[in-house]
Amino acid sequence: MLVANGEKAEPYIGEDTASGLISLFGLSKNAKEEVSVSHWRYGEKLPAQDGSVFSIHHRTRLFDSQHRELETDCPYVNPDVNGLPVTVCPEPVYKVQKGQSVLLELTYENAGKTSPIPVTANYYLSADNIIDENDDLLKSNSYSIERDNKPSTFNTNITLPKRVISGNHYWLGCIVKPANVTLKESNLMNNATYVWIKVVE
Repeated sequence: MLVANGEKAEPYIGEDTASGLISLFGLSKNAKEEVSVSHWRYGEKLPAQDGSVFSIHHRTRLFDSQHRELETDCPYVNPDVNGLPVTVCPEPVYKVQKGQSVLLELTYENAGKTSPIPVTANYYLSADNIIDENDDLLKSNSYSIERDNKPSTFNTNITLPKRVISGNHYWLGCIVKPANVTLKESNLMNNATYVWIKVVE
């Protein structure tokens, strides 16, 4: 899996891979906790030529309170690696209004030794695409995440502040960590991600 926070993409072992390894080899005596959040969700499964099956992933979305996906812009105009124009929208920008209640879809995973593990998810509004604890905290939730080979993709209701500025871009983000702050994680680079938004009239 990959998770992005800012301009860097961080590869990491997802919950399905970790579950498979633990099933085959058991837990290491040095195993640590490992929770993550990403703006990817599982899509359809496609067969490969060798008879195996692989999963397609899609970006997570932003919905209104009636669970209708919000309208997007796509400012990404760079070519892909072989020089041809990108025809899909790899980085959608969702159009929101001041004070609007939205449903933020993200995927949460537990690839660590404890299942289920209580986690704290903090949701932020940021003026840039790097989500950190200096951003504007909008909401905190507590979840219990299983390591059951089924990454948890769900929506969180968030109300946008009325003080945001029309025409400006912001990023709705999440930082997730074990509720027990003394627990050690194997990777701290996959604990935050975002969805890009623009405030419209």
